[in-house]
Amino acid sequence: MNNFFAILVLSVPLTAVAGKTECRFFAEMVNQRPPSNVATVAAYHWDSGYDKKISSEHTQTLRILYKNGDHAVIKHQYCMVYRLEINYFRNRQADDLDAKAIATLVASLYSQYYSAPEKVTFSTPLTEIIATTLITQNFDRKKDFESGLPDGVAEYPQQDLNYSISYKPLDKYKTSGIYSSVIRFYMGIGGVP
Repeated sequence: MNNFFAILVLSVPLTAVAGKTECRFFAEMVNQRPPSNVATVAAYHWDSGYDKKISSEHTQTLRILYKNGDHAVIKHQYCMVYRLEINYFRNRQADDLDAKAIATLVASLYSQYYSAPEKVTFSTPLTEIIATTLITQNFDRKKDFESGLPDGVAEYPQQDLNYSISYKPLDKYKTSGIYSSVIRFYMGIGGVP
């Protein structure tokens, strides 16, 4: 009988450990700081959770409502992979964003909120990579645009790296009376998007 309890005591911790997933990316890496440009921000909110639909990985999401009516959603997903997704919704103002303005906006949000433990190394500044991609692929504000960014212009130590930029005018979809367009930047480290 004593052997039974000894086996039970030894097996419980082993099964508890065996069921645990070892994360490569942790919650502590996401700094839940307020937006740096507070003069332009009307409100912001951080929330945490799990991505139950796809991978059960942890998420931390920042929502920023700007005084001009624009809205940014910056989502970090992490554990076995790290994913950063920036969605920027433009208010119904004069939609004057060109390739360089989009690149500057995305690169600014990326630099403020990127949180993986190591830096991604870019061969040229991210602003230039995005602007060049938009310009060479004939970006037009009235049309959907989606592109992976060029291979070999970014590296992360010993991990696969995927990233893309997209733009969607919302008027033609009649999905939103508030926003005229959405810009999406995605970066995934250690996994496939």
